[in-house]
Amino acid sequence: MKKCTKIKICGVTNCADACSIARIGVDYIGVIYDFPLGKRSITRERLIEISEVLKNQKTKLVAVCVDKSKEELKDVQQYTDIIQLHGRESPEFVRDLKKDLDTKIWKALKVSSQSDLDDILRYKGLVDEILLDAGDSRDKQMQKNTSLNIELIKKAQEITKMNFVVAGRIGLDNVEEIDSVLKPRVLDLSSKVEINPRKKDIKLIKEIFRKICQN
Repeated sequence: MKKCTKIKICGVTNCADACSIARIGVDYIGVIYDFPLGKRSITRERLIEISEVLKNQKTKLVAVCVDKSKEELKDVQQYTDIIQLHGRESPEFVRDLKKDLDTKIWKALKVSSQSDLDDILRYKGLVDEILLDAGDSRDKQMQKNTSLNIELIKKAQEITKMNFVVAGRIGLDNVEEIDSVLKPRVLDLSSKVEINPRKKDIKLIKEIFRKICQN
């Protein structure tokens, strides 16, 4: 059996979807925590509910947090396996946070231009995983409906000697090629595996899981 790239389904908003996705065998479920501007944001109460649903599952829960205080993040860590920092958190903040929290920390960084590569080096070694998000860039080489800049990510891999969690309009039409070209640590899928921002497409997620993990 081939080695399977790990998969994260992000932007889950309800317990039914979380339960169904976990049963598929997906490695990570991501929730957008308390971000009022986000269409997929959930409350603390819903975070606790989803955490309970996943308690006896192998699927890990990732709380995506934007510019939260240390106190807020200490509270969140009680109900999640991983905290994903998705705001303007500085390397200094992250270093201190890592000392204070007893949980894994991921840091999301935008990679849409050459200047973004320096940021990646600033966080290397401070977190458990670095997630490269695409911003508004477009990859011309792949000619797919993705916002990932493949060449920039490959350059980041060369500079840092790392593989990354990658996100940016990944779906059925491009997931195999992205997996093959980048060999990421985790494929992070969200908007292209949903019926609407509050409801995931479970059938589509099953199909993608089979493509990546069972072919």
